[in-house]
Amino acid sequence: MVFARFRMIQRFSSLTGLAASSAGLCLLLATGCMGDIGESDGSSPSGSGSGTTGGPGGVPDPTVGATDACSGAALVPTRVRKVTDEQYARLVTDLLPGVTPAKVATPGTELALIKDADEFVVRGPLASQYWDGALAAAKQAVTNLAQLVPCAPLPTDPTAQRACAQKFIDSFGQKAFRRPMLPEDSAPLLQVYDTGAVTSFSKGIELVIASTLQSADFIYRTELGAPGQTGGEVALTPYEVASVLSFVFLGGAPDTDLYASAQAGTLATEEGVAGQVKRLLGLPAVKERVTGLVTNMVGADQALTSMRDPKLYPELDMALRQDMADEIHDLVETNVFGQHTLADLFTTRQAKVTDNLAKFYGASHAGAPSAIQFAPDQRTGILTRAATLVSLPTGSRSVHRGLFIADNYLCRVLQSPPANLQAQITQTLALGLNERQVSELRASKAQCAACHSNFDSLGLAFEHYDFDGKYMTARDGAPVDAHGTLAHTDVDGPFQDVVELSDLFAKSKDVAVCLPQRLTAQALGRKLEDSENCSIKQLVDPWTAGDKQLGALVPLLAQSHFFLYRAKAN
Repeated sequence: MVFARFRMIQRFSSLTGLAASSAGLCLLLATGCMGDIGESDGSSPSGSGSGTTGGPGGVPDPTVGATDACSGAALVPTRVRKVTDEQYARLVTDLLPGVTPAKVATPGTELALIKDADEFVVRGPLASQYWDGALAAAKQAVTNLAQLVPCAPLPTDPTAQRACAQKFIDSFGQKAFRRPMLPEDSAPLLQVYDTGAVTSFSKGIELVIASTLQSADFIYRTELGAPGQTGGEVALTPYEVASVLSFVFLGGAPDTDLYASAQAGTLATEEGVAGQVKRLLGLPAVKERVTGLVTNMVGADQALTSMRDPKLYPELDMALRQDMADEIHDLVETNVFGQHTLADLFTTRQAKVTDNLAKFYGASHAGAPSAIQFAPDQRTGILTRAATLVSLPTGSRSVHRGLFIADNYLCRVLQSPPANLQAQITQTLALGLNERQVSELRASKAQCAACHSNFDSLGLAFEHYDFDGKYMTARDGAPVDAHGTLAHTDVDGPFQDVVELSDLFAKSKDVAVCLPQRLTAQALGRKLEDSENCSIKQLVDPWTAGDKQLGALVPLLAQSHFFLYRAKAN
């Protein structure tokens, strides 16, 4: 994999207003990434590689091709990947306090469940966004030059200014690149400064910032390890480990303590990593981020963004949606950081709600957000909370809801129906049957039942809930029938509704294995292959055999060999 760059000589010439030499500007361009990271011919990377089929959540079926021995490479390959748009904004803000970063939107991420994936690279339109954003941020930054550069008072002599610029390049570049600066990093940036300094000291610093913020070392993260390692596994460098931990837990660059641990070499040891993970999990900002990751893991993260027709659901305004999001945030945070188990997440009937949300739930409540207890026959844990319910897809309640649950909680990846069955599907839908009748008709046909037995019952379990999350007692002029049978799991059996399904999920080892796989896929930013899922299954086996405390899961994954090593790429 190589860094391919567009040439921007004329663009920088017009920016500086200088008749600089082509040689000097080429040195400037060596620090900027304005093209693709891909093959040497400029093509994009091949993606996540093995051809394993991925589903809506990006997690392959752990039962396909997996063995107890985890055959094959079970580590993420060495790689270089782009920071997400959110991470880019956070990095700019951390580097340049007070600067408002430009909004960057990577094409293709708007519908992606994993926005940190390997396949998102810099192409022409995105390159222009980085270019414009870098110039705007640099221009803002130098308006407060005295607080920006490590020299007080500001030097006026050109020699002293250049020495100050060198200090700034070394400190700023180290933070931006998330590793120590090398001579080949700082020398071109100093020449960039010299180009701008013909106009003024401020212009030189501005160009250094603009060039750094478009640099491949800033926009991309490396997980390559130190060169010269033998064998099939590659240990990440302490600085790469610091970046892995910081992007997972902080959403951006390493903080001071994490970087200091990398400098001291302690992140090369399991004990050093464990100490940093424990410290990070105690930070309020990290608790917030981990809560968000787990909320995404269980598929309850669309309370504010899911599409619902306001004419059909006028009560579902942004105020109510925010209350739903706040409730699920409290539920997840309490369970992850409050010594609760995975079973508690599925079975707790306690909720912290506002008056507005309590009214929606049909519960009595008064005053500030406080705890209520749900009626045992209507709602229980994560599956029946409003934020989860409005995150479920619309469409066929048995099929689309069922697929969502099968994917998010059982890691099942199911193919689209064969083309030769499409005519039958169309004919069935034209019969005017209700949701359960259509499902029962599918179950009577062998060619349909083999697939639909994996998810139809899961979708029908939610029949008591409308698409806005409201509890219902009747559908189609008859009492709601939400019964079903859980099949192809370790806890197969009948259930009457999603409350009873939640009890089954609370006992299921299959669910307990799937959720760490989903969490790891989110943290690593890639679809997991069968061998990787198998590796995680073995890693969490002692956790699934115990009481499955959620607070123990995150450090278990973050401190693992799987997380801190990479497979040597071909």
